[in-house]
Parts: sequence; C-alpha cells; structure tokens
Amino acid sequence: MEIRGPGALDAWVGNEKIRRWFEIVVDTAVEPHQQRAYICKGCWHTFDASIEVWRLEIHAEGHGDSGVSPYGSKRAIPLVMSGEQLVNMHQLLFERFNVVTPEVGAWKFQCKNCRERLPHRSSVAELLGHFQDCKGTEPKGPIQ
Repeated sequence: MEIRGPGALDAWVGNEKIRRWFEIVVDTAVEPHQQRAYICKGCWHTFDASIEVWRLEIHAEGHGDSGVSPYGSKRAIPLVMSGEQLVNMHQLLFERFNVVTPEVGAWKFQCKNCRERLPHRSSVAELLGHFQDCKGTEPKGPIQ
C-alpha cells in the first residue's frame, strides 16, 4: 500500500524550500493558466505538478546534504541559441516529425517513420534520441 501525501500543485505558494529549489512551469496556452511541473534548480530534473510535495522536499534535501546549491550546475541544453542553430534544429525536427492534434487542445510530434507520437512538451534531447533510433530507415510518406 502506497502512502500518498498532499500534492505539490501550488505548493510553492507557501513553501520556502520549494521556491528555493524549484522553478515552476506554467502552461500559458490554456485559460486559466495552469501549473504543470517543477524543475529542480540543482539537477534540472522535471517533476510533474501532481507529485506529492514531500517527494520534492526530500529531493531538495538530498541536494543540500550533498553540497549542491540551486543554479550550481548548467542546464543540459543552453537556453540561448544563435539564429543559425535555431533554424538547423527546426529543420532537423521537422524533417522527421509532423505536428498532429489527436485530441482537442493537445498537439503532439508524430514520427514520420514509425508514427509514434511524442508529447509537445518533449525535450529536444528526447526528440533527438527518437530521431537517432529511427535514423536507419527513410521517413514514410505523408500521414493520412
């Protein structure tokens, strides 16, 4: 039996530890805006906003105990790209993926090769990883 505690949704409002250790991800594409995730400022791991708040607190304490501090390491992917890098990334992704809307309000990347659908919130690393896995064959024609 799993013990579940209070969820972390909006826990940052009154929790100094959460505010110190986590960035809050809010989906501004919906109205009203909705909190979706927490990003650890120590290791840049993303946690869904539905996780229990005690899991976030233990994660933060683990960093504190090991001497890690918020913003003590760089993000895996730079936030700033040159225009040329941005265009190359766009071409690379859209060479292998189509944008589809299988449900109302939730678009996804669909691999042109295997037809797998990846969430629009997928990281560039996840998309490129999928791109590498499907690299051995040519993309199939347009999606019907």
